Amino acid sequence: MERTARTKAIVAAGLLAVFATLFAQSSFTEGPPQPAAPGLEAYTPSRLEWFAIEMQAYHGQPLTAGGVAVRYRAKPPDTIVLEIEHYPQDGIAEAIDSHALHLERAAQAKGYQWLKIEKAIRVKKLTQ
Repeated sequence: MERTARTKAIVAAGLLAVFATLFAQSSFTEGPPQPAAPGLEAYTPSRLEWFAIEMQAYHGQPLTAGGVAVRYRAKPPDTIVLEIEHYPQDGIAEAIDSHALHLERAAQAKGYQWLKIEKAIRVKKLTQ
């Protein structure tokens, strides 16, 4: 019987020491821990930035020999710039309108009525 009471007292004292140590450490630390390098600092992108990243990842395309380059870029505070670079070709207006319509529908699907769309079109010259 004495041994059980003694064991309980030792365990209780140990737990008290652990909690006291943890409390003392948390009381004297100033703010959150600092990252070891600037590249490790936490950053939370805005909905606009995430949307531009999402659109670029799923629908962006590089400029190919006979084609069209499509890029999506966030322009704070509320605009996505649809950047299209292309070689002279027939039917490009329809392709541009198609990308813009797709962007509008994706914004509507997310409930982003606040989003504005800006087009930046650049024609590349053919080099011989």
